[in-house]
Amino acid sequence: MLLIVKNKIATLLFPSGSVSRRAMKGSFWLLLFRIFDQLFGFVKTMVLARLLAPGDFGIFGIAIIAISLLESFSQTGFFQALVQKTGDIKPYLGTAWVVQVLRGITLAVLLFLAAPYVASFFNTPPATLVLQIVSIAVLIRALENSAIVYFSKDLEFHKLFMYQVAGSVADVAVSLGAVFLFQSVWALVLGYLAANVARTVVSYLVCAFKPEWNFSLAKAKELTYFGRWIFAGNIVGFFINQGESVFVGKLLGAVSLGFYQMAYKISSILGIDIVAGAIFPAFSKIQNDRLRLKSAYLKTLQLLAFLFIPAAGGMVIVASDFVSIFLGRQWLPMVASLQMLVVAGVIWSFGTITGRLFQALGKPKTNTMMGFARLVLLLIFVYPAIRYFGITGAALAVLVSSSLAAIWYLIVSFRAMAFSWRDVVAAIGLPLANALVMIAGVFTIKLLVVSNPFSFFLYVVAGAAIYVLSSYLADKIFHGGMRTLLKECFWLLIR
Repeated sequence: MLLIVKNKIATLLFPSGSVSRRAMKGSFWLLLFRIFDQLFGFVKTMVLARLLAPGDFGIFGIAIIAISLLESFSQTGFFQALVQKTGDIKPYLGTAWVVQVLRGITLAVLLFLAAPYVASFFNTPPATLVLQIVSIAVLIRALENSAIVYFSKDLEFHKLFMYQVAGSVADVAVSLGAVFLFQSVWALVLGYLAANVARTVVSYLVCAFKPEWNFSLAKAKELTYFGRWIFAGNIVGFFINQGESVFVGKLLGAVSLGFYQMAYKISSILGIDIVAGAIFPAFSKIQNDRLRLKSAYLKTLQLLAFLFIPAAGGMVIVASDFVSIFLGRQWLPMVASLQMLVVAGVIWSFGTITGRLFQALGKPKTNTMMGFARLVLLLIFVYPAIRYFGITGAALAVLVSSSLAAIWYLIVSFRAMAFSWRDVVAAIGLPLANALVMIAGVFTIKLLVVSNPFSFFLYVVAGAAIYVLSSYLADKIFHGGMRTLLKECFWLLIR
């Protein structure tokens, strides 16, 4: 018995076997990381939200916007190129590391020198010193071991788990310690620095390969050929992910930016982005088998819909209770933004998975063009929406642009992989219907129960029970295949 348990633990710690099995185990580790990360991060956010003002989060948000801007406009795309590349990538790691270090030094210097101008743009002078200090984190991150690419390429997500959790633990520990000393934005800054130090150290501890100062122009050009569209995509991605925050910070100020970024942070608690991280390398492994790739894509859509549509629906219905209980009533102005961003995140998750499909097929250009289309839609709506509706308008612009772009993304995928709307509806239709049943049930309970701190937990438990029961009955009646898919995932995980 002990031997069986030992073997099961070993298979989780050191995955092997088929791509499906390894990808499923990889998803397990990424999900486990998300649980740890969100648990630690939630405790950190809950404490800091009560001790810091929204303006502190806004100042730190300005620093994150500046870092994201510089990194997006200098992204090489080497990491994605190495993941997608077949064959031995070890000869390329030295070149990738040299470029990574030189890029980090350049960005750190630029951020330090540009700090006063960035702070002036947002009319927030206190952001100057914050920007200069966080520039150190850019340099630290540039020193990471380039061999961490193997975590994704070889589906070694147990190592990725250790690497990422190290940063999360360091961030939470330092932030919570610092907030009681300073009760200012510096708690966020010091936590951010600690996270980058921890991840850089762990990147060398868990990787046998150690990069050397060995640069090859020919290899750099080869990686750049694939990475050029990743570079363009990252620029577009910056404006998609941070564009509305720039408008909020510029038009409404640091306090409103703090509210908006807190809503954005809470909306990302579902972890759709990190689940997508397991999909690209898994898709890449079967890129030459179109039938398997199509099947894997549709099953991924179905599983995401089953997990995240009800989670988003639940957050929408209990958002005000959630914010009041865990963050404090001072954060209630962000509730409407939170609700819209949660819905936008789930809708765009289908676009994200489709993007991973095209990336695995070696078509990053398609992703860039789709991202550009989404950006154009966002820019059309964001300025007037913020002017009329404040931070709620920013979230509304994200929701509208994400919805339209996701539909377009799916249409493009139909031609590439011979999909149809019938395939998509079959994958997400029942989870959506069951989620609507759950929302109706929880809403009815809210009308009947007097609101108090304990009622929130009643809503969560009742919503989960309604969704599970509705899903079971619907799958049995309409033969949706969800139970079969869950069984497949379970057996792939434990075998």
